[in-house]
Amino acid sequence: MTALPMTDERVFALLPGVSRTFAISIAALRGTLADDIATAYLLCRLLDTIEDDAALSADERKEVLLTLAGCIDRPGAASAVEACLAGLRDRINATPAEHELLHEAGQLFERIDQMGEMRSGIIRRWAAEMARGMAEFVSDIPGQRIQTMADLGRYCHFVAGTVGGMLTGLFVLCGPGISERRKRLLEQYMEPFGRGLQMVNIIKDCGKDWQVGRSFLPREMAGDERGFLGVNRSMMASLISGAAEDLDDAVRYIRALPRRMWRARLFCIYPLVFARKTLQLLGRDIFSPGQAGAKISRRQVKWSMLFSAPAALSNLWLRLVCRRRD
Repeated sequence: MTALPMTDERVFALLPGVSRTFAISIAALRGTLADDIATAYLLCRLLDTIEDDAALSADERKEVLLTLAGCIDRPGAASAVEACLAGLRDRINATPAEHELLHEAGQLFERIDQMGEMRSGIIRRWAAEMARGMAEFVSDIPGQRIQTMADLGRYCHFVAGTVGGMLTGLFVLCGPGISERRKRLLEQYMEPFGRGLQMVNIIKDCGKDWQVGRSFLPREMAGDERGFLGVNRSMMASLISGAAEDLDDAVRYIRALPRRMWRARLFCIYPLVFARKTLQLLGRDIFSPGQAGAKISRRQVKWSMLFSAPAALSNLWLRLVCRRRD
């Protein structure tokens, strides 16, 4: 029996459980654009939940991700999605909200089928690329999935650059008359925007990840018997500097969105401001006690949102709130 498509209400009910930060950002949007981006995000979270799950072997995760990539490519694959996940859902070590998403994956795919061909086509193109890229990097051996700095850049493309491509496609399609010049700028800066946000998350969590036997740092950065404290510090400084430069390009991305699309700009501004503040909080030496895994407080989130709102309409204010604070 074919599942009914996931409703708008259900999509937005699931979001806070799978990502509190994204739920904050999506609240800036309205209408079809909000619905499409929220739906696309749940699909990405479904893939991410499978990629990260240590309860499944690398071979199992790779097979599931490649099967889902094939299902994403073609309409009418909800039943195939259900069959793919049927024997795995209860084995996956996930949060309650992620388990709900896994159990409603068929309905999510039905929802995508109900979209217009152009809108669903944008989501399918980039999500399928994400799934195949994730499959390329799964590993049972901690620290083995990413060998070199080049691997890290490729990994960030698959898990974050694709998100930038997806958002850009939807912005251009749903936005009120984005010019060709602005479209070229968005396409130029969409990759570093996604990569910068992803790198901040990797840097922020690298110490915590190391403690549980997981690492998204290149193996060539691996240190000595001191574990995380033995990581190559010069290369870590380079990662931090690269992330800051990518966030500079994220500002240029937002400036390329016309101010009449102020809701879309605000949607992008929030995660950028949070990432800037996180880098500032980490400082230049994340090896100091208490630095790795540091996160901004809810109070800082609230004030950042209030202070950032005018940037949706003012490029001068955008440069002010999103500037580097080294």
